[in-house]
Amino acid sequence: MPYKITLGPNGVDYPKFKWLREDAKSYLYKLDSDNKWGRLPYLDERPLVEIEQGDNLPPRVVAIDLHTNQKNVVLDPNPGFLTRHRFARATPIEWKYGNGRKATALLYWPPDYIPGQRYPLVVQGHGYRPDIFEPWGAVRERRQVAQVIANSGIFVVQYDEAVDGWGQSKWDTYEGTAFSALEMLIDTLDKRGVVDREKVGLAGYSTEYGFFLHFVSHSKYPIVTIAIGEGADWGYFSFLSVYAGWSVGIYGAGTSREQLNGGLPWGTSQETWLQRSPGFNLDRIKTPIQFEVGTSENYPEAMAPGMGLTSLLMVWENYQGLRLLGRPVELNLLPAATHDGGPPWSTFASQQNAVDWIRFWLQGHERTTPIMDVGETNEELAEKYFRWRVMREKQNKGKAIPASANK
Repeated sequence: MPYKITLGPNGVDYPKFKWLREDAKSYLYKLDSDNKWGRLPYLDERPLVEIEQGDNLPPRVVAIDLHTNQKNVVLDPNPGFLTRHRFARATPIEWKYGNGRKATALLYWPPDYIPGQRYPLVVQGHGYRPDIFEPWGAVRERRQVAQVIANSGIFVVQYDEAVDGWGQSKWDTYEGTAFSALEMLIDTLDKRGVVDREKVGLAGYSTEYGFFLHFVSHSKYPIVTIAIGEGADWGYFSFLSVYAGWSVGIYGAGTSREQLNGGLPWGTSQETWLQRSPGFNLDRIKTPIQFEVGTSENYPEAMAPGMGLTSLLMVWENYQGLRLLGRPVELNLLPAATHDGGPPWSTFASQQNAVDWIRFWLQGHERTTPIMDVGETNEELAEKYFRWRVMREKQNKGKAIPASANK
C-alpha cells in the first residue's frame, strides 16, 4: 500500500529527500551533489513518522509501522477540534471545459444542506491543494473564509489555479479557457441542482483581481457580488503608474505586452486595449464590488514591486471609474497589511469585511452584534449596513449612486 510521505511543512517534501515504495517497503532517497538520487539504507526497525491531514482532517502527527501498516497518533495539536466546532464537509469536484479539458476544485457544502434545495455560490481563487486541511480556502491572510461562508448556507468552491489561462496574460487562453472553466463550473453545479446560478459571488486577491474584473466586464454570466484585494488588472492606469518597465510578470518587456493587449495602448494596438481592458469597459459592470488594499510597505522588495501605497494605484482606475458611474462599490484600506497578509487584526478585518459584504448581497443578511474584541462599535456597524442598504436600494431602482456618497 503506497503512503503519502511528507518530510517538510505544509505537506511538501524537502527538495533533497523523497520516499519511494518498493517491494512492500519504503525507501528514503537523497539527492547527491551530482544531482542524482541515491537510496539510503532501509529503515527496518523504525516506524515512519509523518504529518497526516486531509480536506476534512486537521493536521496531526502519526507513526506508521512499515511491516503491519498499523497507524498510531503521536500528537494531535487540536484534540476535539472537529467536535467543538461545526465544519462544512469538503469534497473534490471535477468538470470539463473548453475542448474537453479537466478542472478540479474543492467544494464546501453547507452543513444544513437539504437535497433538492438550491443555495448561493461563492467561488474563491488562488489555488486548490488536494488533501490539505484549509478551512479558509487557499489564502488565510486575505479575503477568503470558506468555512464561515459555507456555514452561513452558501456553497463555496476553492478554485484550482492551474486552470489554463487563469493567471496568464495571453488573451486567447485567458478568454477562451479561463472564462470557460468558470462558466462551466457554474453550469455543472447548476445541473446538479445544488446552486442558484443567479446568486454567484467571487472572492480573492492578487491574481484573481484582474481575472474577476475581466470576467464581469466580458462574460454574460451574472455575478451578484465580488470581494477582492489588490492585484494586477492589466489596465491603462496601473500600466502607466506601476507596471511600465517591469521586465517580469504581468506586462514585462517586448512580446509580453502583445500577449494581452496587442502592444502599447497607443497606435495600432489601441483598439484591443479598448476592447479588452476592464478600465475601458466599466460601463458593462453592474456587480457590487468591495475593493481592499493593503498599504503596508513592510514587504520584501524581491517578491514584487509596487507594494505599499502603490497598491492603491493598482485598484484606483476601476474603483474610481465605477464610483463615478454610480455603481455600488467601496474601497477599504488596511494600513498594516501587506499583499500577503499582516498582523492578526488586519487579517480578521479583511475576512470579516468580506463575509459581511458577500452575505449582504447574496442573502440580504445584516450582522447586528458588533465585535467588541477588535474595537467595533454599534454605531460603526449600523453605519456600514445603512450605507450598503442605500447602495442596494439605488441599484434595485436602476439609479446611479452619487460619487460623493461613497468616499
